[in-house]
Amino acid sequence: MKLRNVWLPATLLALAASPIHAEEGKALYEASCAQCHGSDGRADTAIGRAMGVPSFSEVDLGPDPNARIARVLRESPKHASVASKVNAQEIAAITSYIQEEMIETGESEAR
Repeated sequence: MKLRNVWLPATLLALAASPIHAEEGKALYEASCAQCHGSDGRADTAIGRAMGVPSFSEVDLGPDPNARIARVLRESPKHASVASKVNAQEIAAITSYIQEEMIETGESEAR
């Protein structure tokens, strides 16, 4: 069990560093997430507003944003339709894209 706890974060980190992984994350986000969360992560879409989706920059994702986003994507009933269509590597790509392109960008713009 302990080996798995070390292996998974290390694998996700290695995947996140790949340019192909980043491109895949963007494509997956645009196809599966942008309808509600918006192309910029601010959730300023008709569906996002109707469902009360918060902006990524407004959410406290804790010390490990990738793990938190992945958990919400896998476990939240609101994300069931997306979670049923993506595998673990694709979830890692999506979470990396969100963190790198939306959360960090949102924080720097707010300052």
